[in-house]
Amino acid sequence: MENDRFDKAVEERRKEGMRVVDMEQYSSGRSTKQAALWVKAMPSDEWDHKRELTVVEFKEAHEKN
Repeated sequence: MENDRFDKAVEERRKEGMRVVDMEQYSSGRSTKQAALWVKAMPSDEWDHKRELTVVEFKEAHEKN
């Protein structure tokens, strides 16, 4: 799934009470695509997704939580 479609899918699935448990990113021709495994989120689950972060951005994002 291309980036824009994946972003829309994340929002749609989140509204349906789903969350990503695994995600793969791969090249297909000239584009980058994503594939994800989803599960039904528990009421106590708090999650966020971020993509294309540098190591520093990843560290900063996780230190805030």
